[in-house]
Amino acid sequence: MQALPVYNNKETRASMQKSPQILPALKKSLRFVIVGSMNTFVAAIMLPIIYQAGLGLNLSFMISTLFTISFSFSTHRVLTFRSKAKVLAEYRRFFFNALFCSVFSYALLRFSFYIDLFEKNILYINVLVTGITAVISYLVHTLKTFRQNL
Repeated sequence: MQALPVYNNKETRASMQKSPQILPALKKSLRFVIVGSMNTFVAAIMLPIIYQAGLGLNLSFMISTLFTISFSFSTHRVLTFRSKAKVLAEYRRFFFNALFCSVFSYALLRFSFYIDLFEKNILYINVLVTGITAVISYLVHTLKTFRQNL
């Protein structure tokens, strides 16, 4: 019968503690999905609410977009990434990521229609585009937007 290894020396224990932990990353990913779902819901209802105020489609869209980007930034900053860094620098990075993701989503959506993906079923295409964009957004926010040592 083979004995289990004993980790009594400080160097071995220290190296085990420094190893990457998967659980915190999974928790952050789950928080991202939950907060992102909430943000998506808020974004979906904001445009009709503002449009009903009689501001016209273009102005309603601009106000809604600025509000939902700011709302999304606040919720991700506090709930998902729990950041304490400089707000304006993070907001700028977040805004440009949101802008990139919006343009990318639109381009991917148009391309999906062009190649007749899913026989032009908007629901399936939108789920695919949203999923791809969410992964890109998560990676950019994790690696750039809310990175503490920039």
